[in-house]
Amino acid sequence: MKVSASGYSSEQAVSGLLQRLEEKHDLLQYEFDGWCVWPMLRWSVGRAIQRAPLDQGGADSFSKRELLGLAVSDLAHLARLRRARYVVKTYSSYHTEVSEARKKDIFFDDLLLRIGDWYKIEVINSRALFGDGMRNLIPRDVSSTAIALIADKLARRLPEKRLGEIATLLNRCLVQELGLTAFPPEFIVRFLSGFQWSKRLYRAILARVRPQALMLAEVGDYPVMAAAKELGIPVVEFQHGIAHRHYPANSWTTYALPYKRRMAVPDRVLLFGPHWEREMAANGFWGDELRSVGSLRVDAYRQMGLHRNDDVCTLLVTLQGMDTARLIDFFTDFVRLAEDRLSYRLVFKMHPVYQHSHHLFEAAFGANSRVELVSGASLPSTFELLRQSHLHVSIFSACHYEALALGVPTVVLPLMGCENVEHLTASGDALLARTPAELLDFALGWRECQVPSGVGEEYFAVGAMPNMIAELERVGHGAIA
Repeated sequence: MKVSASGYSSEQAVSGLLQRLEEKHDLLQYEFDGWCVWPMLRWSVGRAIQRAPLDQGGADSFSKRELLGLAVSDLAHLARLRRARYVVKTYSSYHTEVSEARKKDIFFDDLLLRIGDWYKIEVINSRALFGDGMRNLIPRDVSSTAIALIADKLARRLPEKRLGEIATLLNRCLVQELGLTAFPPEFIVRFLSGFQWSKRLYRAILARVRPQALMLAEVGDYPVMAAAKELGIPVVEFQHGIAHRHYPANSWTTYALPYKRRMAVPDRVLLFGPHWEREMAANGFWGDELRSVGSLRVDAYRQMGLHRNDDVCTLLVTLQGMDTARLIDFFTDFVRLAEDRLSYRLVFKMHPVYQHSHHLFEAAFGANSRVELVSGASLPSTFELLRQSHLHVSIFSACHYEALALGVPTVVLPLMGCENVEHLTASGDALLARTPAELLDFALGWRECQVPSGVGEEYFAVGAMPNMIAELERVGHGAIA
């Protein structure tokens, strides 16, 4: 089956294509150093098939000098490794809340403060959130920069030549079946060599720290997962964003079951709620690994409650860096239609990683005092803005579900990627605004819009802290004080 040369493919279509491809060619049969290599490539291949037009309107990268400075600092810290009960690998883009005038990691910091014994590795993936001058609530012990640079250098200079035959077979399959030329054998060899070198470096670190468990919140942290599993350290993955049966990084089917022990996959997946547990279980690969535990962040904001100004209708639009031009056109028409009919406040919240084209929004709405643009790295946070909002609006965002959990009605826009949340509109849990006029109708009737009872708990279970502690105690075989 050839992939169309034009346009975007849905995650459902991409996932189905990957599942058929790997089963037809038994792609998991290819192993190196005891690990199936296809999982390392699967997400990148899926992205290449999908052709998702993510916003590329600005650079959020670091200079070579900055990276070298981080790496030198890392090496100094790695020379002073210490024992810890848990290792957590996190990202600078997770630090989007503020506590005690410091940036808080939305996935781990509250949990780490409760655990009291950790070693924290941070991937520096957001310049804005890394370089804003504000310290982290829980500082990292080390960044991953030195590991990444060393592994990349070694992969280039000392590639695993034994991967050549595997790389050639995988390349031939991708070209013949999908028409993909973006994965030549030399790229695959270097990519998989990078995995091998990264794994060895992480293994050396974990062997020194000797944790009872490794905690992650990003699908695809394969080198550190494989390193942990080689040492017998359980891997606990926390849900990050939308985790459904069609997500290309982890939509494994029963075909993969015989290979499970040789795949770098987590031993536990801690999910937000029952909906996600059903979604992840649907393909038959994930079994007892799945746990519905909730979200610390959602629980905290549930306790705060909503804080809205009912004199105006506040609409929060969370951006993802997708279909930006059409989204701006949609809201340009909405603003024109709403001019004399609605007292409104329209807030655009940028994505902390993928949305860089601030200037496009400024050009379209900068002269309108009722429109606000908030960068992904700036306050107020997305959740604080949700507390202030009467309607949440997005294309396909985890914020749809977070809004429902906080009692804020959510609206889906009919733009690229909306098929990922079509179950929300089909079930009536979310509204679908097919046109700017329909969105205006929802806004005019915001007082009648309500989130049905029990919907929020379906997507986000309550009691995240005790649920998470219980799961960590199970995998660590000991009570947390």
